[in-house]
Amino acid sequence: MLHEEGVPHHVAAELHDPVVRELRHADVMAMRATAAALDSVSVEPPVSVHIPEFDPDVRSTEYTYKRLAEHLAARIEARDLPPGRRLPSERDLAAEYGVSLGTIRRVRTELEKRQLVITLPAKGTFVRIR
Repeated sequence: MLHEEGVPHHVAAELHDPVVRELRHADVMAMRATAAALDSVSVEPPVSVHIPEFDPDVRSTEYTYKRLAEHLAARIEARDLPPGRRLPSERDLAAEYGVSLGTIRRVRTELEKRQLVITLPAKGTFVRIR
């Protein structure tokens, strides 16, 4: 049986319960706060940047670490690696790209020189927030 407003009686009774009203009020306030927070977030449109493919086996006159640094720099510029993001560990990057740890360390140094990343001891390497 429906209440006169089209609401079932057991739901209408709950709406008059002060505890339920308080909980619903808290839920509404939390949703409003979340919506306000989402409205204040500025989302930058993706940048159209060509990310060069990286193949460690390609014979080139350019050093492997420089080619990989260019690849990662393009990923950072395209926001594929967004500001504040922690880069994978050196071992994970070496495995992902099929290069040695020494190469990855040179890549990190190159990206630090370009001020694209920052390394925090015992924390990791992060894409620099500009």
